[in-house]
Amino acid sequence: MALRVCFLVLLLAIDYSAYARSVSNDDTMDEVKDNEYKDDFNLVSNSNLDVVKHEDLVEVECDGLECAAEVKDVSAGVLSVWDRGLVTTKLNPTLILQEHAQTASNVLKNFRGETLGYVTPWNSRGYDMAKRFRTKFTYISPVWLQVREDPDHVPIITGTHDIDRQWVQDIKNGAEGEKVEEEGPAVLPRVVYERNHISVEDDPLIISKLLTLTDEHDFDGIVFEIPVMERTLDMLQQMARAFRAADKLLILVLSRSSKDGEMPVTHELFNKLAPLVHRFSMNAYDFSIPGPNAPYPWLKKTLEKMSPMERQRILMGLPFYGYDNTEAITGSSYIQVLNDNDVAKIRWDAAAHECQHTYTAETGSRHVVFFPCLQFLQDRLKLYKAYGVGVAIWELGQGLDFFYDLL
Repeated sequence: MALRVCFLVLLLAIDYSAYARSVSNDDTMDEVKDNEYKDDFNLVSNSNLDVVKHEDLVEVECDGLECAAEVKDVSAGVLSVWDRGLVTTKLNPTLILQEHAQTASNVLKNFRGETLGYVTPWNSRGYDMAKRFRTKFTYISPVWLQVREDPDHVPIITGTHDIDRQWVQDIKNGAEGEKVEEEGPAVLPRVVYERNHISVEDDPLIISKLLTLTDEHDFDGIVFEIPVMERTLDMLQQMARAFRAADKLLILVLSRSSKDGEMPVTHELFNKLAPLVHRFSMNAYDFSIPGPNAPYPWLKKTLEKMSPMERQRILMGLPFYGYDNTEAITGSSYIQVLNDNDVAKIRWDAAAHECQHTYTAETGSRHVVFFPCLQFLQDRLKLYKAYGVGVAIWELGQGLDFFYDLL
């Protein structure tokens, strides 16, 4: 009897994979050639986080090696995106519409490196996704807090009204009634420095207030966003030592690299902070608008210019959002675009390793959309794994559900 059941499951899985391939196989699929996009890139001084192969072979990680996806036992529920034949450069809008909301029943972590997920109040769906897939993350960073000042120019911490104590405990320990088999991720709210000046006299007070807040709310530390430069070095070193003494984690935000792949900070400055700071969360998107959001050659060049020690400390950015012309677009908007417009095919940009499609709006205006597909994400996760860096996702409320199968 068991043998018959296994045989039936195998037939069903094979039939599903064959269907997926037949829908997605488009021999006329265009590929954007190398060097089609050469938009200039301007380095910015901060992270700007608040903005919002093989042709037919599906690749998965098998004990650290690449291998073709094998048919898995579907008796436990929904198959993974690999088993459904969705991780491919042959992209089909109909299949994305059919499959994007389905995630694998097995929610075990797939990416071997550390994973940071940002959550924002303005995309509240991210709160639910962080809870649902908590075991896939090393760190969760809710975007809640700011360093500002009162009318007397005394530093204050704002944004505490957004703190959700129960959610924090659910992330760390699992929701009530949930069977908890693994330790949850560390919760480190993002804190943005929004004062227009730095004062040596204020540094101890700011550090003290931040540490008090982490204790009061059971945070494991903070993700701190301030321009990392010589002028802020002393403050950051003081903060890092204080957080380490208090057994709290400090992650610093770095802006993206130059278009030539040069780090946003000097190697000397990085090396002064690296022994004290837990990790660095580095922007790796918004390369060109419009155009590819995070071109693969740019990412690879950036990683190649880091030393092995620097890579060990880096969490490289991974966008769960894209652009419709110059407007940021999230997963829900992307699905709406596919539903409402005659999108015949989605093209794979073989140079940038990105997905794009075009459509004409009711007004007659032409739109070019760059939005992550599964192959886009998988290629970057594979690259990050090869170079030994972690990943920092901006942000969890913006992506499509089936993205989480890859993490």
